[in-house]
Amino acid sequence: MIRRWLLYLAALAGTSLFWLCYTGWYSGYLLSLVLALPWLSLALSLPAMRRARIALLLPEACARGEAATLAVECRGGRVMPVPRCRLTVCAQQEQTRLTLCTGRSAALRLDTAHCGAARCRLVRGCVEDYLGLFRRRLPPAEPKTLCMLPVPAPPARLPEPPPLPAVLQNRRTGEIEDYELRDYRPGDPMRAFHWKLSAKTDRPIVREPLEAAQRTAVLSFDWGGTPEQLDRTLDRLAWLSAWLLEQGTAHDVRWNDGAPRSVHVADRAALQALLRALVLALPAPAAPPPAGRFPDASWHCHIRAGAPEETEAACA
Repeated sequence: MIRRWLLYLAALAGTSLFWLCYTGWYSGYLLSLVLALPWLSLALSLPAMRRARIALLLPEACARGEAATLAVECRGGRVMPVPRCRLTVCAQQEQTRLTLCTGRSAALRLDTAHCGAARCRLVRGCVEDYLGLFRRRLPPAEPKTLCMLPVPAPPARLPEPPPLPAVLQNRRTGEIEDYELRDYRPGDPMRAFHWKLSAKTDRPIVREPLEAAQRTAVLSFDWGGTPEQLDRTLDRLAWLSAWLLEQGTAHDVRWNDGAPRSVHVADRAALQALLRALVLALPAPAAPPPAGRFPDASWHCHIRAGAPEETEAACA
């Protein structure tokens, strides 16, 4: 903008000198035109300058390694085009300067080589009049965040599937009830007897309904390491959690990021929400692994972080 003002002042000085040296009407007309030119440009540009907006267009998520771009779009009035916009956009902690006009957009390619979150925002922006002599600050644009989700990958050694609980179907209601079988204890009610199994085994067997706070399957992992190690850990976590859901097993995912964390995963939506929360928390600080054993777990699988041949799911 300073260069344009210098050019305008040079033109004004030239027309002023011409007006002083030439007494004809043309010199005065030319000087008046040069004096009024900046204000005429501002008057014509101001409606479009007030309507100018910058929009950041970015998908919410993509798979790690998938191509993704940030689109920066200039929007404004329908009748008069928006003058030149000068922007500074920060994408993945790298600032880029752009110059856009009405209907134009710029695409910035994002690095999706590792799991994580690409945060993009408009650092600063201004719109100029048609001559580039005046500027107006643009309103802030809504920041966008792209989640680079892991690509599910099976572990080197597939763990044994968790045991399935026994079920009993009520003939009258048709409902499925969870229960476990055990020997009779003094004080057990008569309705709890499993008469057929008791007759076969020649000893009293009772059905004990499983409580809501029954032991659950636990999937734990190491939270920390290099970006490559975290990619492998999250890939195996995504695969194992989806594998458990395919078998109808709701489970807890536990890790330690300085404090013990636990999230219950009962369906695909909960798994996707967990993966998004994990990649948004990257980079991960160094943290000790979670507790080696969980007393409330009927099945436990731990994902260790290490070299590719060492990163596997180990069951406990």
